[in-house]
Amino acid sequence: MALDDWSEGKKIVAILICIIIVISVMGVVAFFITKELAKTAENITSTIIENTNSSENVFSVDQGKYKVKIETDNSWTSYITTDSKYSQNKGSGSKTINLGTINRFSSITINQKGNGFMKVSVIDSEGDVVGESINSFDNGVVSILLNVD
Repeated sequence: MALDDWSEGKKIVAILICIIIVISVMGVVAFFITKELAKTAENITSTIIENTNSSENVFSVDQGKYKVKIETDNSWTSYITTDSKYSQNKGSGSKTINLGTINRFSSITINQKGNGFMKVSVIDSEGDVVGESINSFDNGVVSILLNVD
């Protein structure tokens, strides 16, 4: 039986069946892709939480003057709050930022733009490193919290 011998109704039914099959296949493929993307997103989220909320990034310090040293080859943006005073800086490459005197706390977040290594160190007035955090993720984030004892 040739396609020309089919009635219009049979042709429409055949086309609808083909469309339903294509949509069903696309749905199954989308289901598996979504499932894999959800797993990947969950892994990325748990890694980010482990790296940013780690107690290793919380340091007890004495009241005093501090600086934060950013070491990277990439551009970055810093978000710093010290005793309720907020500042934002943008830069590229390595730089040292004066935090001033910390009386209660300082929250430091550095967002790196680009691929590669970034090291953020907190330095006291004597030049000693009191804490540091390293991130090697592309477009990575380093967060440090300083609490005055």
